[in-house]
Amino acid sequence: AGLTPKQLLEDLRLRQRHPLAQLNLLSMSPQSEAGTWTELEAALHAFQAQWRNAGGAVRQLLLDSPALNRQTYKPEKITHWCDALDRLGDMPALDLDALQLLDEQAKDWTALTPTVLAGRIKKGHAAPEHPLFGAIAELLGAWGRMEEAWQAAVRIQRRDALEEAVARLQADQQRRGEMGFSDLTLRLRTALQGASGGRLASALRARFPVALIDEFQDTDPAQFDVFRALYPDPSGADGTALVLIGDPKQAIYGFRGADVHAYLAARGELGAPWVLAHNWRSVPALITGVNAVFSGREDPFRLPGIRFYAVKPGREDGPRLTAPGSAAALQFALLPGSADAPLDKGKASQAAAEWTAAEVARLLAAAARGEACLGERPLRGGDVAVLVRTHAQGQAVADALRARGVGFARRTQESVYATAEAQDLERVLRAVLMPTRLNWLKGALATALLGGALPSILELDRDELALEQLLERFQSHHETWQRRGFMSMWQSLMPLHGLPARLLARPAGERMLTH
Repeated sequence: AGLTPKQLLEDLRLRQRHPLAQLNLLSMSPQSEAGTWTELEAALHAFQAQWRNAGGAVRQLLLDSPALNRQTYKPEKITHWCDALDRLGDMPALDLDALQLLDEQAKDWTALTPTVLAGRIKKGHAAPEHPLFGAIAELLGAWGRMEEAWQAAVRIQRRDALEEAVARLQADQQRRGEMGFSDLTLRLRTALQGASGGRLASALRARFPVALIDEFQDTDPAQFDVFRALYPDPSGADGTALVLIGDPKQAIYGFRGADVHAYLAARGELGAPWVLAHNWRSVPALITGVNAVFSGREDPFRLPGIRFYAVKPGREDGPRLTAPGSAAALQFALLPGSADAPLDKGKASQAAAEWTAAEVARLLAAAARGEACLGERPLRGGDVAVLVRTHAQGQAVADALRARGVGFARRTQESVYATAEAQDLERVLRAVLMPTRLNWLKGALATALLGGALPSILELDRDELALEQLLERFQSHHETWQRRGFMSMWQSLMPLHGLPARLLARPAGERMLTH
């Protein structure tokens, strides 16, 4: 694939999160790219010279050979391959049409190379032979090298474009007098590695002889370079100490630019870690289940250097869940599907969301009947949490809960300004700001906040008294906002228009109200 603005933007965002990251490049120079093109032209001309003389004979040889496995070498396939080779053989030059034909057919033509022919014959037979098969292999080999050369050239263009974008962004920030957190880190790293780095490190160590870094798995390589320079003696013999607290399993997901390899490198330099032996958050039954799942193999996280340490409960067993069916602390649900009708990712995600919502609804319904309890009291909605990895998964679960009439509060990284409640609030405030604008007023009435039904809004065009009363009410809100401030206006507007009761009556109403 070629270089696109979208690709460059992704690279730039990655560089901002990982300022020391570099693009992996294949070794390539303009001379080697030109040389590869020359090789491809020579291979094409050699193939064309042989194909014009013997193409028809090779076609017949393939159709008549008793040695070939006809599951692969069906007559219609051979005819299609050879027809395409006919077109390539007649092309006057290595132009765009020839390149497109090679791109479309190269994968199929590998079946006509000596190596592949020899591997797809019937037992006791010898593969058909002809010099043209070797010429096809040489052509496809040259084509593969040409593709690699182009890919390397694109990587170089991608690197150069990224470096130029970074330089322009830095120049723009400098012109505006802006500096981000990564900029501060990189400048300190550069200073510590410079000629006066030793004196700077000594001054900082004197001021901060002991550093404790929590959530160290979120540290990137540039930040660790700073800590390494400031605290070079892991033994603490110089009177300093660097204490790192972290969980490498969290670094696997790259949260906040975390780099699991930076964590592992730091741990390797600082010696054997101290490991927490007790879990004080989870109930014993859940700890036992997790220990059983992850202790079954030596590399459960598939990354060398990251082990699973079984822990013990740090507290006595808390209130237990009792409910109809299984109430085990750790359970797995097998989604519907079969070898004949497997679930794709989208269907599996939706099925998981539907199952989760149905299970929550089942437990809360059982609690309402007195059949599901947490300890001695009935299970409550606030006792249930659903954890997801993506916004889309959270939305799917929210939709499934809403469809079952289950209220919920949702925590998300989505900006509150992007919610439907924020858009409705903007419409209401706009009507308060300009109460004489009838179209803005009607737009505010149509929001979920004010709950105006379409027939009642349309009726305002015929009911002058109701419209006048509404205009006076919003004029009053406007004057209150001007004289006494926003909060005073909003606190009077909400009960007057029945906003809290209206929202709380809806699924997820509490969350909507807090928005």
